[in-house]
Amino acid sequence: MGRAGSEQTGPGSDDVLAEAQSRGCRGAHDRRPAGDSFRFAVALLFGLGVSIAEAQQIFRTGIVDYPEGTPALGLGVYAGTDNYLGEKMDWDQVPLFLYEGRRAFAQGNTFGYRLIRSDVFEFAPIARGRIQIIDPTEVPELRRIGERRSTVEAGATATLKSPIGELQLTHVTDVLEHHDGVESDLTYRLPIRGERWTLTPWVSVLWQDAALTNYYYGVSEDESMPDRPAYLPGGATNVVYGLNASYALGKRGFLFANVGFEQIDTTIADSPIVESDSNTRGFIGASWVFGGKDPSRMSDSELRDLYGGEKPSLWTWRVHWSYQLKHNIFPLPFGGALNKSSVVPETTPTQFGLTLGRILRTSERFDLQAFGSVFRHHEEPFQEDFWSYNFGMSGVLKSYANHTDQVAFRWGAGVGLSYVESIPGQEVQFLVNYSRDFSKVLLYLEARWEFALDRLFKSELLDGCFLGYLVTHRSGIFGGSTVTGGVKGGSDWGGLHLECKI
Repeated sequence: MGRAGSEQTGPGSDDVLAEAQSRGCRGAHDRRPAGDSFRFAVALLFGLGVSIAEAQQIFRTGIVDYPEGTPALGLGVYAGTDNYLGEKMDWDQVPLFLYEGRRAFAQGNTFGYRLIRSDVFEFAPIARGRIQIIDPTEVPELRRIGERRSTVEAGATATLKSPIGELQLTHVTDVLEHHDGVESDLTYRLPIRGERWTLTPWVSVLWQDAALTNYYYGVSEDESMPDRPAYLPGGATNVVYGLNASYALGKRGFLFANVGFEQIDTTIADSPIVESDSNTRGFIGASWVFGGKDPSRMSDSELRDLYGGEKPSLWTWRVHWSYQLKHNIFPLPFGGALNKSSVVPETTPTQFGLTLGRILRTSERFDLQAFGSVFRHHEEPFQEDFWSYNFGMSGVLKSYANHTDQVAFRWGAGVGLSYVESIPGQEVQFLVNYSRDFSKVLLYLEARWEFALDRLFKSELLDGCFLGYLVTHRSGIFGGSTVTGGVKGGSDWGGLHLECKI
């Protein structure tokens, strides 16, 4: 989790911002252009996946073998060698948000929406994240090399299916204008399915244009040294092959283990900052598949029986107001410690948020929702107000009034990803006090307790509305994930919320 549990007041706001900016933290005086924020928010809400360099297929999981409408959460551990000078074996934790619908899908590292789907052909726009970085401060061999940043890519994929395998063509381009390049990927897969297991050998041919290869592997004149000449690579064609395996643990979970091998083009291998022309990667983990029924496939009578005689809306909206908490979300708010934070100088930060949700699975006692939200943060005079964007999935347990079919009380928890335009003041303070890195993308956690308003007030306007207390947390996962920038900090919020059906 984050480290928002040891309250320290620290220096004044100007000193904090100056110190944070000296470490690269974007604060009130160094704002992201509005267009860049919008592109990142859209990419985050509609599918920020994980891609370590070029090997996309290694992040496919067993969710593809489950029925339509199946959601799942999981965790994977990535390990792999890198091509750069001085880089050794990398380890990473990767949170997984998986869904296999008729149209929408989240398959490991790729999120998309099928515009065309048949037994032999599929076509879908997609979005994915490319986690590929150079941090010259951590690798002496790369001193004077400028930082290379991760990005979000978007494009489309077309898949042709046959009894002898699947042929997939994918084309993506950078949407955050980091490498400003494009990549095309032609992959052949041959799924071999048993009763509870699937083996999928695959081979990919990837083409990357000169803009992409120059960003990640080029050396400018300013970066050159006597033993490191300037280098401008051209377009590259890499070959990747591997094997993906998954094993079903009954109806509610599966294990997966994938391995891939890559042979890179000589135009990349000849770069003076590259020391290897091949690499090996592995990805293992587990996922839990949620039960219940897909409400979009239930009959009106089934839904009426489940929800007390009225067909429910599958969509909800939620508004909330909250203040910054002194303590970490786990375990103190659950134990009643909801003190306001004083760590940010001159103010207690607050936020107002709007969340849209859709029920993915439902049963008598449990609902699973997908959600997307936008929060407005108020931190003046510490720094200018800013926006954050979140998406993920939440589970809600339902308790009924005595001898009725009416829900009286609910409590739930959610997990997802959060992106902020500026680093929240609580995270800035911990960055300064503990010399931690920062990241605009962190894990998002929430917990809520709520009661049905229509049990207290007999009004059609309040039918299906719940009032309660919401706590949210931005977490660095103990610094264990490249997705969240290796951050060990976080920030916490608590306040009132109102949720109603649409």
